[in-house]
Amino acid sequence: MVPLLLLGFLLQTSLPNAYTQLMPLVILALLLDAMIVAVWYYIGVALNNNGIKGSAKGEFYQFIGTCLMVAIIIAVLVFASTAFSGTLNDTQLMSQTAIGSMCSNVMTTSPLDIIGKTNSLLSGPATSTGTGSFPGLCTLVSSTTPDITTKLDYPISATSVIIANLTNQTAANLNSSFTIDAWIGFLSALSPQLNLCIDKPPGAIPCLIPNPILSPLFELRYMNTPYAGYGMLLSNLGTFGTLLNFSVQSFVAQLLLLTIFLYTWPYLLFGGLVLRSTFFTRRIGGLLMAAAIAGLMIFPMVYAFEYLSIGHGIQQTAIGGTSSNAAVANAIYGYNAVTALPGANNGNYVINFFVQPNIKTIANTLNCWPGGAPSSVLTYGVPVPTGLFAAETADIYSLLLPGIGLWNSLKGIYNLGTLSVPSMDLPVNCKPQAALNTFFALLNAYGLIGIDAYLLPLINLVIFITSVIGLSGLFGGDTELAGLSKLV
Repeated sequence: MVPLLLLGFLLQTSLPNAYTQLMPLVILALLLDAMIVAVWYYIGVALNNNGIKGSAKGEFYQFIGTCLMVAIIIAVLVFASTAFSGTLNDTQLMSQTAIGSMCSNVMTTSPLDIIGKTNSLLSGPATSTGTGSFPGLCTLVSSTTPDITTKLDYPISATSVIIANLTNQTAANLNSSFTIDAWIGFLSALSPQLNLCIDKPPGAIPCLIPNPILSPLFELRYMNTPYAGYGMLLSNLGTFGTLLNFSVQSFVAQLLLLTIFLYTWPYLLFGGLVLRSTFFTRRIGGLLMAAAIAGLMIFPMVYAFEYLSIGHGIQQTAIGGTSSNAAVANAIYGYNAVTALPGANNGNYVINFFVQPNIKTIANTLNCWPGGAPSSVLTYGVPVPTGLFAAETADIYSLLLPGIGLWNSLKGIYNLGTLSVPSMDLPVNCKPQAALNTFFALLNAYGLIGIDAYLLPLINLVIFITSVIGLSGLFGGDTELAGLSKLV
């Protein structure tokens, strides 16, 4: 009976009214349990069975404990709603102003449908479906309604916005990695040719115009592929792209789970109280209560500690100095290899596990982005073209010019004869050293992205499972979690 009533209320997706909807069920379940305990005890008295009476007394103590637990949990939630959200609002990085601005920027600039402008997790549905419809994360983090549920929602909403921002960054890096992969693959197959042809008299010009009837007297064709070795980089870039793809999926999964939890935690909590009130559903009820409280308070608290402690990044200026290249600071922190990554404004990347290295900026600075060379660089008297298609078109047409194609062919013969590093003179280029520098920089960049996508979520998952096990045991619920407890 109680589970059916609970299911009926769950279908009414009204987040702010969960307490009003489900608290009567908690009281009803407690009264039902008290009635069962009374009948249980009177049966023991009638049978003069001390065992039955003792078990009834034990269940009565559980009844008293559940009543106290309901009061304590509600009191804790009322206190935490003001304390937790108020503390975060006093910080620079997780205040409503900062998180609201981040949410708006991501929502208006991201090309991803899941966090884009309309009908997304950030914006909410384009048309409201009622008072219980999901309003969108940007609305939740900017709400000034003095409602207990709204205040309790803020920490987990702010966490969701931060993860949405990481999702957007990782997706942009994944897109940039595809561009680099295509550019390196194009250059690895680019082959200058050297053609020498001697015509037959009296000059039927079959050498200039293909003629199926008249063949030339002598024809010599030489073709080489100077950047064929880029194939090794290309195969590894495929693995790099796969890892980035999994990173995007990791962030999307986190974002979806947090949003679902944000919408359902009141039902988990009060539904758990309903099930906790009767002895035959106590274990699952305690588990649901533990999952709700751990997800509502412990997980966002841990994430807030992480974000506030390393969200500013690691200082790159030497103590007491103003060095812009951070040479002394690198020696102090020991991040020489990583902080050498190019960053914004022609400076080094500042280590920040919530602001990822920008792959496009890295490739552009290291002269391996298609059309990304400095604008002051001119080739053959014209500006460097921008964009992958324009860069590839410029290189192909440059090799069709007799002088440029001849020069690159002769240069390839010379490099082959002297066993020197192959290179080509192209309007848009990514020379071997630049390609290597970019590849190694991408590996360093993914080392930081992997911390966002895998290490921190794994640590937080272990902390969450551990807290659920501890709270579930405290509430008299299940502590095995279908075998998951063996992982912690």
